[in-house]
Amino acid sequence: MQLKRLDAQWRKAKKSGLIDPRIPHPSINYNTGVSAGLTEYFKAFGSDACLKQLPELMRLAKYKDFKKDFCFFDYGCGLGRTAYAFTELFGTSASHIYIGYEVHPEACNFLKKAYRPYGNVHFIMNSLDPSESYVELQERDLGKEHEKLKQ
Repeated sequence: MQLKRLDAQWRKAKKSGLIDPRIPHPSINYNTGVSAGLTEYFKAFGSDACLKQLPELMRLAKYKDFKKDFCFFDYGCGLGRTAYAFTELFGTSASHIYIGYEVHPEACNFLKKAYRPYGNVHFIMNSLDPSESYVELQERDLGKEHEKLKQ
């Protein structure tokens, strides 16, 4: 029910031009929990990455000077929360390069399309058999749990 409501809100906002193409549709976003509405969904996707995740990764890397050239490698970039934060912070700056590595084809296809305007953002995909994908395995296991609850 939540997803149907979010989808309806998504379609309406897309027609109005209010959807940031870097934010994945809720139906493919396997990392975000249930949201009460589209505003909450956008905030959950972008704000934690921008305010917490990327700054903490930069701190852990002991990177203090954002003005210097650098390349950021995101192994297992998923649906691009860190890419989103990176582009919010650095835009299309050629001196700041982002490389995302992802094994899930649907995620990588979304990312390549969404970040096409960013010449400093690149994605690498390594094909993965669905039987080895944590996304499909998690969905399968959740399906089994739902079946148990129905019985």
